[in-house]
Amino acid sequence: MIVKCPQCKVSYYETTDKYDPDVSPNGSMLRLRDPWRSMGWATYGLDRGEGPGLLWSDLECTGCSAPLAPSGRLIMGPNPNEDDNAQSIPSKAQRIQGLLEEGSLTQVEIAKMVNTSPQYVSNIARKIKDASMESSLGM
Repeated sequence: MIVKCPQCKVSYYETTDKYDPDVSPNGSMLRLRDPWRSMGWATYGLDRGEGPGLLWSDLECTGCSAPLAPSGRLIMGPNPNEDDNAQSIPSKAQRIQGLLEEGSLTQVEIAKMVNTSPQYVSNIARKIKDASMESSLGM
């Protein structure tokens, strides 16, 4: 199931097979979705293997750092199979990645185009580069 951040409304996470809606969520119940996982985004504890030891109160959105379960429950987003409209609109990170791959614009121009900071574009460019380095090294 897709998990939606209560603050930025972006669905960076999905539940794992350990998710139980009747229990307070913990780190073992979530994983970062692609394309963010393949770009090597940090997941505030989930990537460090803290799993069940990462309590619901420590779960943070990787995009805006807001609590993912402020009331002890996760907010579920649209299921991509049920809501084709949600999948047809690329996220800001996906748009930036596409523009970076085209290679015709500078990072500053891309930042202005998608209404974000040049630092955000630079971070995504670095993550793309790091992910391609890892895949070329066979990691």
